[in-house]
Amino acid sequence: AMIIAVLEKRAGLRLVDQDVFVNVVGGMRVNDPAADAAIALAIAGARMKRGLSSRTLVMGELGLLGEFRQIGSLGQRISEAGRLGYSRLLVPIHRSETDKAAAASAGRQMQITTCRTLDDALAALE
Repeated sequence: AMIIAVLEKRAGLRLVDQDVFVNVVGGMRVNDPAADAAIALAIAGARMKRGLSSRTLVMGELGLLGEFRQIGSLGQRISEAGRLGYSRLLVPIHRSETDKAAAASAGRQMQITTCRTLDDALAALE
């Protein structure tokens, strides 16, 4: 419900009259706040009839003002995304030196886009 509210308020998407369901592969439960941005982009993309490449990974906690919040272990997540073959990442701004180093190293293999807000991420929808 919080992600829907942020999409309505910050992205101007009308969702109040829609039934919104999010299905996760294998029925896994998603309790990591780092999945907020990915879920928001999936919902927005479906509503806008736009999407992301299957080789794009989105990570970030979404705040009530539509801001991308820093997530834990970002450097490790970036490294793992590269190992798994993702070619593009949408992530929050890197703050720690470890995160910056991981992004610089992975940046040679994939395109990394840092997002401050939901609008930054929505601009990546194709």
